Amino acid sequence: MNKTSLLIAGVLVIVCVLWLGSGIFSSEDEDSIESAQSKQVQTEEEFSVEVITSTAKSFVPDIIITGQSKASRMVDLSSEVTGKIKSIAKGKGQRVDEGQLIIELNTDDRQANVRQARERVRQRQIEYDAAINLEKKGFSPRVRSAEMRAELEVAKANLEGAQLKLADVNVKAPFAGIVDRQYVEIGDYVNVGDALVKIVDLDPLEFKLFASERDVQNISVGQSAEITVNDNVVLQGKVSFVAVSAESDTRTFPVEIQISNEDLSYKEGMTAKIKLPAKETQAHSLPSSVLVLNTEGDIGVHTVDESNVVDFIPLTILQNDVQEIWVTGLPSTARVITRGQDFVTKGDVVQVSQADSMVENSETEAVSDDQPDN
Repeated sequence: MNKTSLLIAGVLVIVCVLWLGSGIFSSEDEDSIESAQSKQVQTEEEFSVEVITSTAKSFVPDIIITGQSKASRMVDLSSEVTGKIKSIAKGKGQRVDEGQLIIELNTDDRQANVRQARERVRQRQIEYDAAINLEKKGFSPRVRSAEMRAELEVAKANLEGAQLKLADVNVKAPFAGIVDRQYVEIGDYVNVGDALVKIVDLDPLEFKLFASERDVQNISVGQSAEITVNDNVVLQGKVSFVAVSAESDTRTFPVEIQISNEDLSYKEGMTAKIKLPAKETQAHSLPSSVLVLNTEGDIGVHTVDESNVVDFIPLTILQNDVQEIWVTGLPSTARVITRGQDFVTKGDVVQVSQADSMVENSETEAVSDDQPDN
Protein backbone atom coordinates (compact mmCIF):
# COMPACT_ATOMS: atom_id res chain seq x y z
CA MET A 1 0.00 0.00 0.00
CA ASN A 2 2.66 2.43 0.98
CA LYS A 3 4.85 1.48 -1.94
CA THR A 4 1.98 1.95 -4.36
CA SER A 5 1.18 5.37 -2.97
CA LEU A 6 4.76 6.44 -3.22
CA LEU A 7 4.95 5.27 -6.81
CA ILE A 8 1.82 7.17 -7.80
CA ALA A 9 3.03 10.31 -6.04
CA GLY A 10 6.36 10.08 -7.82
CA VAL A 11 4.69 9.74 -11.23
CA LEU A 12 2.47 12.73 -10.55
CA VAL A 13 5.46 14.86 -9.51
CA ILE A 14 7.36 13.91 -12.66
CA VAL A 15 4.33 14.74 -14.87
CA CYS A 16 3.87 18.12 -13.18
CA VAL A 17 7.52 19.01 -13.52
CA LEU A 18 7.53 18.07 -17.19
CA TRP A 19 4.38 20.08 -17.85
CA LEU A 20 5.58 23.16 -16.00
CA GLY A 21 9.00 22.94 -17.59
CA SER A 22 7.50 22.66 -21.03
CA GLY A 23 5.51 25.91 -20.58
CA ILE A 24 8.44 27.91 -19.17
CA PHE A 25 10.94 26.92 -21.84
CA SER A 26 8.48 27.59 -24.64
CA SER A 27 7.68 31.07 -23.31
CA GLU A 28 11.35 31.95 -22.84
CA ASP A 29 12.21 30.81 -26.35
CA GLU A 30 9.42 32.89 -27.87
CA ASP A 31 10.48 35.95 -25.85
CA SER A 32 14.13 35.50 -26.91
CA ILE A 33 13.18 35.23 -30.59
CA GLU A 34 10.96 38.29 -30.42
CA SER A 35 13.66 40.29 -28.57
CA ALA A 36 16.30 39.34 -31.13
CA GLN A 37 14.01 40.27 -34.01
CA SER A 38 13.18 43.59 -32.35
CA LYS A 39 16.86 44.37 -31.80
CA GLN A 40 17.64 43.49 -35.40
CA VAL A 41 14.88 45.81 -36.72
CA GLN A 42 16.02 48.56 -34.32
CA THR A 43 19.64 48.17 -35.44
CA GLU A 44 18.67 48.36 -39.09
CA GLU A 45 16.65 51.56 -38.48
CA GLU A 46 19.49 53.28 -36.56
CA PHE A 47 22.15 52.59 -39.16
CA SER A 48 20.18 53.20 -42.34
CA VAL A 49 21.37 56.55 -43.70
CA GLU A 50 20.80 58.73 -46.74
CA VAL A 51 23.65 60.44 -48.57
CA ILE A 52 24.35 62.91 -51.34
CA THR A 53 27.40 62.92 -53.57
CA SER A 54 28.92 66.39 -53.28
CA THR A 55 31.47 67.75 -55.77
CA ALA A 56 33.66 70.81 -55.10
CA LYS A 57 32.95 73.92 -57.19
CA SER A 58 34.62 77.25 -57.80
CA PHE A 59 33.38 79.72 -55.21
CA VAL A 60 34.12 83.34 -54.31
CA PRO A 61 33.13 83.83 -50.66
CA ASP A 62 31.97 87.20 -49.35
CA ILE A 63 33.76 89.03 -46.56
CA ILE A 64 31.06 90.88 -44.60
CA ILE A 65 32.16 93.38 -41.95
CA THR A 66 30.34 96.22 -40.19
CA GLY A 67 31.95 99.63 -40.64
CA GLN A 68 31.27 103.32 -40.12
CA SER A 69 31.45 106.34 -42.40
CA LYS A 70 33.89 109.15 -41.76
CA ALA A 71 35.06 112.32 -43.46
CA SER A 72 38.03 111.94 -45.77
CA ARG A 73 39.51 115.13 -44.24
CA MET A 74 38.69 117.15 -41.14
CA VAL A 75 40.44 120.06 -39.46
CA ASP A 76 39.84 122.65 -36.73
CA LEU A 77 41.04 126.08 -37.87
CA SER A 78 42.60 128.12 -35.06
CA SER A 79 43.51 131.78 -34.80
CA GLU A 80 47.14 132.62 -35.50
CA VAL A 81 46.84 136.18 -34.16
CA THR A 82 45.18 138.00 -31.28
CA GLY A 83 42.17 140.19 -32.01
CA LYS A 84 38.41 140.58 -32.47
CA ILE A 85 36.29 138.77 -35.02
CA LYS A 86 35.44 141.37 -37.67
CA SER A 87 33.28 139.27 -40.02
CA ILE A 88 32.20 135.69 -40.75
CA ALA A 89 32.03 135.04 -44.49
CA LYS A 90 31.01 131.37 -44.21
CA GLY A 91 29.08 130.06 -41.22
CA LYS A 92 28.20 126.55 -40.07
CA GLY A 93 26.56 124.32 -42.61
CA GLN A 94 27.88 126.27 -45.61
CA ARG A 95 30.12 124.87 -48.32
CA VAL A 96 33.51 126.44 -48.94
CA ASP A 97 36.07 126.12 -51.71
CA GLU A 98 39.79 125.75 -51.18
CA GLY A 99 41.32 129.13 -50.35
CA GLN A 100 37.96 130.83 -49.74
CA LEU A 101 37.71 133.39 -46.90
CA ILE A 102 35.82 132.10 -43.86
CA ILE A 103 36.56 134.52 -40.99
CA GLU A 104 38.22 137.96 -40.88
CA LEU A 105 39.73 139.50 -37.75
CA ASN A 106 40.31 143.21 -37.15
CA THR A 107 43.58 144.39 -38.70
CA ASP A 108 44.25 146.85 -35.82
CA ASP A 109 47.72 148.34 -36.47
CA ARG A 110 48.87 145.52 -38.76
CA GLN A 111 48.13 147.52 -41.91
CA ALA A 112 50.18 150.46 -40.60
CA ASN A 113 53.01 148.11 -39.70
CA VAL A 114 53.11 146.83 -43.26
CA ARG A 115 53.27 150.38 -44.66
CA GLN A 116 56.03 151.31 -42.22
CA ALA A 117 58.04 148.21 -43.06
CA ARG A 118 57.65 148.86 -46.77
CA GLU A 119 59.00 152.42 -46.38
CA ARG A 120 61.92 151.12 -44.38
CA VAL A 121 62.81 148.75 -47.19
CA ARG A 122 62.68 151.62 -49.67
CA GLN A 123 64.97 153.71 -47.47
CA ARG A 124 67.48 150.90 -47.00
CA GLN A 125 67.51 150.27 -50.71
CA ILE A 126 68.43 153.89 -51.43
CA GLU A 127 71.21 153.84 -48.83
CA TYR A 128 72.60 150.62 -50.24
CA ASP A 129 72.58 151.94 -53.81
CA ALA A 130 74.42 155.11 -52.69
CA ALA A 131 77.08 153.12 -50.86
CA ILE A 132 77.68 151.03 -53.97
CA ASN A 133 78.15 154.17 -56.14
CA LEU A 134 80.60 155.73 -53.64
CA GLU A 135 82.50 152.47 -53.46
CA LYS A 136 82.87 152.40 -57.24
CA LYS A 137 84.26 155.98 -57.23
CA GLY A 138 86.63 155.18 -54.40
CA PHE A 139 85.00 157.48 -51.85
CA SER A 140 83.62 154.75 -49.60
CA PRO A 141 85.14 151.51 -48.31
CA ARG A 142 83.61 148.17 -49.28
CA VAL A 143 82.65 147.44 -45.71
CA ARG A 144 80.19 150.32 -45.79
CA SER A 145 78.28 148.86 -48.74
CA ALA A 146 78.22 145.50 -46.95
CA GLU A 147 76.66 147.08 -43.88
CA MET A 148 74.00 148.76 -46.01
CA ARG A 149 73.28 145.43 -47.73
CA ALA A 150 72.73 143.72 -44.35
CA GLU A 151 70.37 146.45 -43.17
CA LEU A 152 68.42 146.14 -46.41
CA GLU A 153 67.94 142.40 -45.88
CA VAL A 154 66.72 142.99 -42.32
CA ALA A 155 64.20 145.53 -43.57
CA LYS A 156 62.93 143.06 -46.18
CA ALA A 157 62.51 140.36 -43.51
CA ASN A 158 60.57 142.77 -41.30
CA LEU A 159 58.29 143.61 -44.21
CA GLU A 160 57.63 139.94 -44.89
CA GLY A 161 56.78 139.33 -41.22
CA ALA A 162 54.38 142.29 -41.14
CA GLN A 163 52.66 141.07 -44.30
CA LEU A 164 52.23 137.58 -42.81
CA LYS A 165 50.69 138.98 -39.64
CA LEU A 166 48.30 141.02 -41.75
CA ALA A 167 47.41 137.94 -43.81
CA ASP A 168 46.74 135.93 -40.66
CA VAL A 169 43.67 138.03 -39.89
CA ASN A 170 42.04 136.35 -42.92
CA VAL A 171 41.19 132.73 -42.08
CA LYS A 172 40.79 130.71 -45.31
CA ALA A 173 39.71 127.17 -46.10
CA PRO A 174 42.67 124.78 -46.58
CA PHE A 175 40.48 122.51 -48.75
CA ALA A 176 36.94 122.37 -50.12
CA GLY A 177 34.35 121.13 -47.65
CA ILE A 178 31.62 122.06 -45.17
CA VAL A 179 31.80 124.37 -42.17
CA ASP A 180 30.62 121.73 -39.71
CA ARG A 181 31.25 123.63 -36.46
CA GLN A 182 31.46 127.36 -35.70
CA TYR A 183 33.02 128.22 -32.36
CA VAL A 184 32.99 132.07 -32.49
CA GLU A 185 30.69 134.97 -33.35
CA ILE A 186 31.33 138.49 -34.64
CA GLY A 187 32.86 140.62 -31.90
CA ASP A 188 34.45 137.73 -29.99
CA TYR A 189 38.02 138.33 -28.87
CA VAL A 190 40.37 135.44 -29.62
CA ASN A 191 43.93 134.62 -28.73
CA VAL A 192 46.53 132.72 -30.68
CA GLY A 193 45.51 129.05 -30.82
CA ASP A 194 41.76 129.56 -30.14
CA ALA A 195 39.52 127.32 -32.31
CA LEU A 196 37.40 129.19 -34.85
CA VAL A 197 35.64 126.66 -37.12
CA LYS A 198 35.78 122.98 -38.12
CA ILE A 199 36.01 122.14 -41.82
CA VAL A 200 34.87 118.66 -42.94
CA ASP A 201 35.42 117.12 -46.37
CA LEU A 202 32.73 114.53 -47.19
CA ASP A 203 33.60 114.01 -50.87
CA PRO A 204 34.89 111.41 -51.13
CA LEU A 205 33.28 109.80 -48.09
CA GLU A 206 35.23 107.06 -46.38
CA PHE A 207 34.01 103.95 -44.58
CA LYS A 208 36.35 102.52 -41.96
CA LEU A 209 36.24 98.89 -40.87
CA PHE A 210 38.48 96.50 -38.97
CA ALA A 211 39.35 93.21 -40.67
CA SER A 212 40.46 90.04 -38.93
CA GLU A 213 43.82 88.42 -39.61
CA ARG A 214 42.18 85.88 -41.92
CA ASP A 215 40.03 88.40 -43.83
CA VAL A 216 42.73 91.03 -44.36
CA GLN A 217 44.68 88.54 -46.50
CA ASN A 218 41.91 88.80 -49.08
CA ILE A 219 41.62 92.62 -49.14
CA SER A 220 43.75 94.90 -51.32
CA VAL A 221 43.80 98.55 -52.41
CA GLY A 222 41.60 99.15 -55.46
CA GLN A 223 39.30 96.21 -54.68
CA SER A 224 35.58 96.81 -55.25
CA ALA A 225 33.25 96.87 -52.27
CA GLU A 226 29.48 96.85 -51.78
CA ILE A 227 28.25 99.08 -48.96
CA THR A 228 24.73 98.86 -47.53
CA VAL A 229 23.48 101.80 -45.46
CA ASN A 230 20.05 102.65 -44.03
CA ASP A 231 19.15 98.94 -44.21
CA ASN A 232 18.58 98.81 -47.97
CA VAL A 233 20.60 101.49 -49.80
CA VAL A 234 23.50 99.84 -51.65
CA LEU A 235 26.54 101.92 -52.62
CA GLN A 236 29.62 100.99 -54.65
CA GLY A 237 33.10 101.89 -53.44
CA LYS A 238 36.77 100.95 -53.66
CA VAL A 239 39.32 100.05 -51.02
CA SER A 240 41.66 103.04 -50.56
CA PHE A 241 43.77 101.84 -47.63
CA VAL A 242 44.74 98.58 -45.93
CA ALA A 243 46.85 98.77 -42.77
CA VAL A 244 50.01 96.67 -42.60
CA SER A 245 49.98 96.50 -38.80
CA ALA A 246 47.21 95.36 -36.46
CA GLU A 247 45.59 97.34 -33.68
CA SER A 248 47.32 96.32 -30.45
CA ASP A 249 44.13 95.89 -28.41
CA THR A 250 41.90 94.09 -30.95
CA ARG A 251 44.49 92.50 -33.27
CA THR A 252 42.44 93.67 -36.25
CA PHE A 253 43.58 95.66 -39.29
CA PRO A 254 42.05 99.06 -40.21
CA VAL A 255 40.69 99.21 -43.76
CA GLU A 256 39.23 102.27 -45.54
CA ILE A 257 36.83 102.35 -48.48
CA GLN A 258 35.95 105.48 -50.47
CA ILE A 259 32.76 106.38 -52.31
CA SER A 260 31.82 109.43 -54.38
CA ASN A 261 29.56 111.80 -52.42
CA GLU A 262 29.27 114.93 -54.57
CA ASP A 263 25.80 115.86 -53.36
CA LEU A 264 26.77 115.16 -49.73
CA SER A 265 23.82 112.77 -49.33
CA TYR A 266 25.72 110.59 -46.87
CA LYS A 267 27.11 111.88 -43.59
CA GLU A 268 29.86 110.97 -41.19
CA GLY A 269 29.12 108.38 -38.51
CA MET A 270 26.71 106.15 -40.48
CA THR A 271 26.80 102.43 -39.71
CA ALA A 272 27.18 100.24 -42.79
CA LYS A 273 27.41 96.56 -43.78
CA ILE A 274 30.36 96.17 -46.12
CA LYS A 275 30.72 93.22 -48.48
CA LEU A 276 34.05 92.41 -50.13
CA PRO A 277 34.78 89.48 -52.45
CA ALA A 278 37.49 87.11 -51.19
CA LYS A 279 39.78 85.00 -53.35
CA GLU A 280 38.24 82.27 -55.52
CA THR A 281 38.55 78.78 -54.06
CA GLN A 282 37.21 75.24 -54.43
CA ALA A 283 34.41 74.55 -51.96
CA HIS A 284 31.36 72.35 -51.33
CA SER A 285 27.81 73.63 -51.05
CA LEU A 286 25.87 71.69 -48.40
CA PRO A 287 22.61 72.06 -46.47
CA SER A 288 23.33 73.45 -43.03
CA SER A 289 21.38 70.56 -41.47
CA VAL A 290 24.18 68.07 -42.22
CA LEU A 291 26.62 69.63 -39.75
CA VAL A 292 27.49 67.63 -36.63
CA LEU A 293 29.92 67.89 -33.72
CA ASN A 294 32.38 65.18 -32.80
CA THR A 295 33.35 64.30 -29.23
CA GLU A 296 36.16 66.90 -29.30
CA GLY A 297 33.72 69.63 -30.24
CA ASP A 298 34.90 70.00 -33.84
CA ILE A 299 32.27 70.93 -36.42
CA GLY A 300 32.09 68.79 -39.56
CA VAL A 301 30.10 66.15 -41.43
CA HIS A 302 29.75 62.38 -41.47
CA THR A 303 30.69 60.71 -44.75
CA VAL A 304 30.76 57.14 -46.00
CA ASP A 305 33.42 55.46 -48.14
CA GLU A 306 33.07 52.77 -50.82
CA SER A 307 32.62 50.13 -48.11
CA ASN A 308 29.88 52.19 -46.41
CA VAL A 309 32.09 52.87 -43.40
CA VAL A 310 31.33 56.12 -41.60
CA ASP A 311 34.03 58.79 -41.22
CA PHE A 312 33.99 62.24 -39.59
CA ILE A 313 35.61 65.12 -41.51
CA PRO A 314 36.12 68.52 -39.82
CA LEU A 315 35.25 71.52 -41.99
CA THR A 316 36.03 75.19 -42.38
CA ILE A 317 32.90 77.25 -43.05
CA LEU A 318 33.52 79.94 -45.69
CA GLN A 319 30.00 81.32 -45.91
CA ASN A 320 26.75 80.54 -44.11
CA ASP A 321 23.52 81.44 -45.87
CA VAL A 322 19.99 80.72 -44.73
CA GLN A 323 19.70 77.15 -46.04
CA GLU A 324 23.16 76.30 -47.39
CA ILE A 325 26.76 76.60 -46.35
CA TRP A 326 29.98 76.72 -48.34
CA VAL A 327 32.77 74.69 -46.75
CA THR A 328 36.31 73.44 -47.34
CA GLY A 329 37.99 70.37 -45.89
CA LEU A 330 36.28 67.66 -47.94
CA PRO A 331 37.95 65.87 -50.87
CA SER A 332 36.91 66.95 -54.36
CA THR A 333 34.08 64.38 -54.29
CA ALA A 334 32.49 63.06 -51.11
CA ARG A 335 29.43 61.06 -50.04
CA VAL A 336 27.95 63.14 -47.25
CA ILE A 337 25.32 61.75 -44.89
CA THR A 338 22.24 63.98 -44.98
CA ARG A 339 19.85 61.84 -42.95
CA GLY A 340 20.81 59.81 -39.91
CA GLN A 341 24.08 61.70 -39.43
CA ASP A 342 23.32 62.31 -35.76
CA PHE A 343 22.97 58.58 -34.97
CA VAL A 344 26.25 57.25 -36.34
CA THR A 345 29.88 57.54 -35.30
CA LYS A 346 33.21 57.14 -37.05
CA GLY A 347 33.87 53.50 -37.92
CA ASP A 348 30.21 52.39 -38.10
CA VAL A 349 29.14 50.27 -41.07
CA VAL A 350 25.79 51.52 -42.37
CA GLN A 351 23.18 50.84 -44.98
CA VAL A 352 23.24 53.64 -47.58
CA SER A 353 20.57 55.04 -49.86
CA GLN A 354 21.22 57.88 -52.30
CA ALA A 355 19.16 61.07 -52.00
CA ASP A 356 17.67 62.30 -55.29
CA SER A 357 19.20 65.76 -54.75
CA MET A 358 20.52 67.99 -52.01
CA VAL A 359 17.59 70.40 -52.39
CA GLU A 360 14.94 67.70 -52.40
CA ASN A 361 16.49 66.02 -49.37
CA SER A 362 16.63 69.33 -47.48
CA GLU A 363 13.01 70.11 -48.33
CA THR A 364 11.92 66.60 -47.29
CA GLU A 365 13.59 67.06 -43.90
CA ALA A 366 11.88 70.41 -43.46
CA VAL A 367 8.45 68.90 -44.19
CA SER A 368 9.17 65.97 -41.87
CA ASP A 369 10.16 68.34 -39.09
CA ASP A 370 6.93 70.29 -39.47
CA GLN A 371 4.71 67.21 -39.14
CA PRO A 372 3.35 66.47 -35.62
CA ASP A 373 4.55 63.36 -33.83
CA ASN A 374 2.08 60.44 -33.83
